[in-house]
Amino acid sequence: MDGVIDKTKMEESSIKPEVVIGIINLVILLITAVAAFIAIGINQAINRKRATVEMVLNHNQNAQLQEANEAINELLHSQQITSLSANDKKDSPERKALLKVLNAYEFIANGIKEGVFDKQLYKRMQYGTVVRDWEAFAPFVMHLRTQVQRPTLFQDFQWLYKEFKKQPLKCLHSDN
Repeated sequence: MDGVIDKTKMEESSIKPEVVIGIINLVILLITAVAAFIAIGINQAINRKRATVEMVLNHNQNAQLQEANEAINELLHSQQITSLSANDKKDSPERKALLKVLNAYEFIANGIKEGVFDKQLYKRMQYGTVVRDWEAFAPFVMHLRTQVQRPTLFQDFQWLYKEFKKQPLKCLHSDN
């Protein structure tokens, strides 16, 4: 019986159609799950970018924030921004305007840190403004932190500035 194939052994060792169908279903399920995760990731990235654009547009159209920015710009040119951290300036309209602008930056930086807003898109849109404003506002913030003994004041805005400075915006064109 050496040359004769035992039919029962062959039937035991062959793969049953139910097993093949189960494996195919499992592979289809895995492919579907991977595709769903990819689609979710792409959708999240799109939503993050959309939220960033909407936030920038809203800030640009916010009349109160624009008024605060205009008041602050005048102070920046007069180099008197640090004096606003003094206790006797607590209720001054200039200090209130500065805090409004700083709070707006802190909100944005926090949103970027938490992944709500897209850091790279915001950087391309607002790099120069963020860097210029932090460098101008830093003396006020540092003095205010010591004055009120709160070293975490506007730390997310400072973080955003450092992130931007770590990898400056690249020029996309050459003048040649």
